[in-house]
Amino acid sequence: MLDLFASNLYLIAPLFLAFNIGLGLLFVWIAERSPMAAFWQSCAGLVGPFFQAVGAIFALYSAFLANDVWRTYEKAQTAVTREQQGIRELLRLAEAMGPQGQRLRELTIAFGHASAPLDWTTRHVPPVPAASVRWLFNETLFGSVAQAGPQVQNAAMNAIRDMRAGYLDRVEILTSTVGQGKWSAVFIFGVLTQIALVAVHLGKARAGMLAVTIFSIGMTASMIFILEFSEPFVEPFAVSLQPIYEALRSETPNTSLPGAGPRGPSATQGGSSDAAPVHDHD
Repeated sequence: MLDLFASNLYLIAPLFLAFNIGLGLLFVWIAERSPMAAFWQSCAGLVGPFFQAVGAIFALYSAFLANDVWRTYEKAQTAVTREQQGIRELLRLAEAMGPQGQRLRELTIAFGHASAPLDWTTRHVPPVPAASVRWLFNETLFGSVAQAGPQVQNAAMNAIRDMRAGYLDRVEILTSTVGQGKWSAVFIFGVLTQIALVAVHLGKARAGMLAVTIFSIGMTASMIFILEFSEPFVEPFAVSLQPIYEALRSETPNTSLPGAGPRGPSATQGGSSDAAPVHDHD
């Protein structure tokens, strides 16, 4: 649900603002002009600081939500960086090994194409075949990498772990639903703050309308600002996979790799048709 809102942010923002202002004005009407107005007017006498208690809870929940969202966004950036560093390291090792590193190079490129296709965020579970990682480990433990010496082998193992961990972190972030309930809590406390503002302005309809309108604008702005970064791999502020495409392209000058656009690769049939073929030793 959040990815739908985040991807249509410029449509959702004015609608959400109008809804919040309309809801606040509805509370004013109920308290001042509706058939129940007499009851609510009998509750007049609440002092101004009363609404601050509810407003403080709204502010705290908003701060907690913003902190969670930003930490997730930074985690997504770190995941992409970690994966591209692992890819670069493996390709450099393959180049340093000369002809013996050709298979390591092919396996690394195949993993890169499988882990970062253009449409990977639209898949329910964006999979990289487990065999891709298994072949990389087999090549490192028993293949030409092992013959290159323990230092090269250790470096390759660390790079594979980084590359795989970065990819798994991306998938975890993409499929995670943790924190979505906090959005409901923030909205509920925002509505309660609107009601509290109306309650402290009973008998003063215009003052109540002005108070809830100003608060509704601030409430909407804060929630929209947080929503912009709530889905790290959804536009308009998506974490780009371009570092991964650049890592593949910079180390593979003779391979046709996608990635002409600023945010990602050009679409290719099958998503990885340009990847070097991978053949199992078996």
